[in-house]
Amino acid sequence: MIIDRACRVCVCVCVQMIYSTVMYFLIMFLIPLVSLIILNYKLMAGLRRNRKRRESLHRSRSQQSGGGGGGDSRSDQSTNSRSEDEITRMLIVREQ
Repeated sequence: MIIDRACRVCVCVCVQMIYSTVMYFLIMFLIPLVSLIILNYKLMAGLRRNRKRRESLHRSRSQQSGGGGGGDSRSDQSTNSRSEDEITRMLIVREQ
């Protein structure tokens, strides 16, 4: 009976150590990692969506204005939007 009680205590301690280790791993590593992956994915998807909207808006404006004479401003705008995307991507990669 004493041996049985000692085994129960040992098993209880082992289970507690395993449980605390698993919970520590989940809370300190897995949950933050999954959160960052999801948030980065949503951020990149939002940036792509905004870029597509911006490009379609510029296309519709250039078609309405006749498509002539606006070449420089359109290239400047696409360069600006590209640099904004690159800055955001750099910040995302830098944080990781």
